[in-house]
Amino acid sequence: MSGLDQQTAQKLIADNFAQELADGVVVLAYNGTEKTIKANDIDLSCNSEKTAQAAAAIGASGNFFKDTFDKIICSYQGKNVPLEITYDKDKLNNILKTLAASVHAEPVNAYAYTADGSTVKIVKEKTGRSIDTEQLAGLIADKIETENYPQTVTVPINTVEPDITADKLSQINTILAVYKTNFNASAANRSANIALASKNLSGVLVPTGTTFSFNKTVGPRLAADGYKEAPVIIDGKVVPGVGGGVCQVSSTLYDAILLAGLTPVERTAHYIPAEYVPRAFDATVADGFIDFRFRNDLQDSVYIYSKVSAGTLTVFIMGSSADKAKIGTVTLKNAYNKDGSVSAYRLFNQNGTVIKKEFLHTDE
Repeated sequence: MSGLDQQTAQKLIADNFAQELADGVVVLAYNGTEKTIKANDIDLSCNSEKTAQAAAAIGASGNFFKDTFDKIICSYQGKNVPLEITYDKDKLNNILKTLAASVHAEPVNAYAYTADGSTVKIVKEKTGRSIDTEQLAGLIADKIETENYPQTVTVPINTVEPDITADKLSQINTILAVYKTNFNASAANRSANIALASKNLSGVLVPTGTTFSFNKTVGPRLAADGYKEAPVIIDGKVVPGVGGGVCQVSSTLYDAILLAGLTPVERTAHYIPAEYVPRAFDATVADGFIDFRFRNDLQDSVYIYSKVSAGTLTVFIMGSSADKAKIGTVTLKNAYNKDGSVSAYRLFNQNGTVIKKEFLHTDE
């Protein structure tokens, strides 16, 4: 711009900058595709007036030695004057959020299931994808500062690993126990609550030495989470309440873990005996203050698979064949006492012989 007046220099800067932007500002490359961000998309502009003023000020500071030195440098090699570039960061962030949403994929856990009630099948996991929009915005900002357009940015796509992989399920190869309870499928709301709680319960891996919590696993029984109003027992009375029917899921799970040789840690009986399981073999739950918990004291992890079909709730406890051989066959028995209370027992059998009779609890 040597020898140009400020107005001419300003127009030259503006025209050259517009020409630079003709093919876009940044090209985002990802998954074999490209997306071009145009100047208008983010309101990118250059203050040509201030840039021209900055250029005109070179060699005109009033300091003889500095001005002489600057003029000599400009004569031989020129001097770069950085452009004053601005853009709308909010608009850029919105573009990146839209891109991130299109790329995003939730990871899918590996899971176990049984189709015939006796054979365990494992389905492999799927990794997820995500974009760190803050990191990407920083990369784009660096490219914009180069003042040379368009610049290509390879979008960093992060791999998101699932919590449960097929490797973690490698020892889940047999069914340790199964327990079924029936319900009236025509009671639509209660049936929906049982199905939802069963779905939230299914697919949980309980490593050896850890304690399972029903409330933490299944989550709050709220209308916002899909639970409906159905009969519940409160203070000995049957009244409408959101989540009615979930106790059938916790009770079915309780009997399944007993048959699998797992260790009950926290269990509370209903105020009124439940009809869907034998006396003393129910386990009530309530958000925030009554939980059902058990501990896995077996050698290997166990896996919970739960399903609902045609008025039947089925809970499978899956595990390793080594643990199944150690557990043997487990049966449950209750005994009515003279005072009207009922005691629950668990019997461990090996080769048809009872080797251990375990007292569990007595319900009034």
